[in-house]
Amino acid sequence: MALGNKYVKAGLGYTIGNYLLRGISLITLPIFVRLMSTTEYGNFNTYAAYESIFTIIVGMALHASLKNAKYKYTKYGAFNEYLSNCVQIGIISTAILILIANLTYPFYSVILDMSRGVFNLLLVESYAVSLVTLYNSYISLEYKFKNFLIVSFINVIANVVLSIALMFTIFNSDRYLARVVGTAMPIIVIGIVIGIYFIKLGGLKFNKEYWKFGISFSSPLILHGVSQVILNQFDRIMIKTMTGAENAGIYSFSYNISSLVLVASTSLQQVWQPWFYERMSVKDTESIRKRGDQFAYGMMLFVSCVMLGSREMILILGTQDYLDGINYLIPILVGGYFAFLYNLPAQVEYYYEKTKYIAIGTCVAAGLNVAMNYIGVKLFGPIAAAYTTLIIYGLYFCIHYYLSIRVHGCSIFNIKKIGIYSFALLCVGSIALIFNLLWYIRWTFLLLFGSYLLVWLNKSYGFINTIRKKLRGE
Repeated sequence: MALGNKYVKAGLGYTIGNYLLRGISLITLPIFVRLMSTTEYGNFNTYAAYESIFTIIVGMALHASLKNAKYKYTKYGAFNEYLSNCVQIGIISTAILILIANLTYPFYSVILDMSRGVFNLLLVESYAVSLVTLYNSYISLEYKFKNFLIVSFINVIANVVLSIALMFTIFNSDRYLARVVGTAMPIIVIGIVIGIYFIKLGGLKFNKEYWKFGISFSSPLILHGVSQVILNQFDRIMIKTMTGAENAGIYSFSYNISSLVLVASTSLQQVWQPWFYERMSVKDTESIRKRGDQFAYGMMLFVSCVMLGSREMILILGTQDYLDGINYLIPILVGGYFAFLYNLPAQVEYYYEKTKYIAIGTCVAAGLNVAMNYIGVKLFGPIAAAYTTLIIYGLYFCIHYYLSIRVHGCSIFNIKKIGIYSFALLCVGSIALIFNLLWYIRWTFLLLFGSYLLVWLNKSYGFINTIRKKLRGE
């Protein structure tokens, strides 16, 4: 069964919208790179890494339970009540964590390298982000990508404008703090609005069953979520701690450019997840296998294009101080592809509610990541973290692929094709590094890959026709 029109429109809407939003961030990236020193930039990205960790903890990963809750609570109004109870759980968990954090602050303040005020702001911001994540999961179930775009657009614009304004006024002498406050305040306001919306939608009534299901389903995913953040972000924290904030700034800059791949991956997930549940509910594994192959192939082509043009992206978005980031960026991009592949088998585990399996697999990968980063950075410097990311994400996919077979009883996806696509991407990455200074060779490959990608997208999904219809307002 092919993807229906609403899925294609939603997928295209999420992708275009995400890139428009990311485009704003990328356009402003050179501004912040120039307004902040590499040390300040590194400190802010370390703050962002901590925010990602605490978002999972205070929000208790409850957003991941919505797909299953929608199928479980079908009685009129029951799902809305469940959403309201998710908000209640989050408020209580956040309040408890803030209390504990302030009582124990003197014991970890030196390690954290963050003032008490900034840390409290971090915790409040983290819960606000978890509410936005809950809302995005909620609207993705109905493919309401326009709602997602509105909320994201407001947040991005307010974030950028407020940060720049604070840098030139109140926090002119501390631009790291200006960026922190400018980032936190808009998302906190949005989070409050979303929390009130969910409570009004489902009422404020406590329901023991909802709490039991939400906590039992999502608790293992807290470890999974934190482990994912360790995979994504902890290398920046380790680089800052072991080699200094300046190196962390350059590494973070490369990671931010690699978010081009993350945006595409996230957009596809927002369509893939509900579609996967619908197909699995009618045992249509053949459609899942076919579509999984297409997603893996298309993403391989896209990542190849990004790698071949990565040097120019660094020069446009950054300064000469960040040019060494090309050595980080290529392996990070390949690792990002394996991170995308993980989402294919992981949905099998989610569907069967085997969240403990998900947590175990991700914790193993995260533990190995920390160990390999520590040893690698100590022996070879910050560059080791980029290659550790590649290796660990490859292992990460393999672990969850194996677990999906254990859960389902057999493989749903074509591992031979995925292996071929992965090998091809490694070859392109090698070409991008070897011919880093020979732009005409890289651009020739980029033209070939880019042209073929557009032709393939149009043939597989009617890409060009869909864009034409959207431009006409159809």
